[in-house]
Amino acid sequence: MDVTEWVLAGLLLAAVFLLFWQRHLYKKQLRAMAQQIEAFLMGRANAPSPVLSEGEMAVLRDAVVRLEDTITGLQDARRRDSEENMRWLLDVSHQLKTPLASLRLFSEMDASPHQAEQLLLLTRMERLLVSLLRLEKLRAGGFRLSFEKIDLRELVQEAQMPLEQLFPGIRFALTGQAHARCDRMWMTEAIGNILRNACEQSAADGRVDIGLSCTDTAVHLTVTDHAGGVPQEVLPKLFQRFFQSGKAQGVGIGLAITREILSLHHGLASAENTADGLRVTLTLPILEATLAKK
Repeated sequence: MDVTEWVLAGLLLAAVFLLFWQRHLYKKQLRAMAQQIEAFLMGRANAPSPVLSEGEMAVLRDAVVRLEDTITGLQDARRRDSEENMRWLLDVSHQLKTPLASLRLFSEMDASPHQAEQLLLLTRMERLLVSLLRLEKLRAGGFRLSFEKIDLRELVQEAQMPLEQLFPGIRFALTGQAHARCDRMWMTEAIGNILRNACEQSAADGRVDIGLSCTDTAVHLTVTDHAGGVPQEVLPKLFQRFFQSGKAQGVGIGLAITREILSLHHGLASAENTADGLRVTLTLPILEATLAKK
């Protein structure tokens, strides 16, 4: 090889090295940005500061900063609204607790033919007040969640136990395996709410199927009853406050609480009709897998 060929080969090697080095830097910057976004989503860090340098990565980072600023503003506005609602509910509940307690006392002392119905209505009113306060406190960020990696089969079995006493004829079928990073107490409540909803919709000797599965980026928990489903126009309303469908016996707050719990986990709660009945799906992101891929 003459000198020209050696020079060209050297330039080619330098170009290849430069491309690989630039790709390495891009991946490193993307990984750092992904970690910053995860920290922001989990509430462990503030939004990153705008980047003053030029380049494609700087433009992308600035776009992320603007997006996170917008999200923070929306979250603050929602938190203020929720705090105002919670203060209002606290005032109302305080005003109602004393007369409710008095009514319960009088009903228990009164041996009228309607005593059982009166006590049942009072219990529902008390449950409604407690559930509303929990929902608004969740929306206002009034509870601190403790995240850990948990076997979801354990949570399903824990949530299932009290329902086996309330609905002795219901058969539960649990399949699959999955672990998720979540708050044990709140995720157990979220699962319990959708299991209870499925039991209430089912026949006394019905069956509720529970499935656990994973993809590269998410964990899915499905609860399917065999009660024929709900009208299509009802599906978007299932997670709204006070909405009740079919044979629901609660106060219409449980599924709304479930949606808020999933939101605090950066997940989703959704519902669809199947050939047999209603299927509710809880989806939790696997942030570690997303970061590893990047």
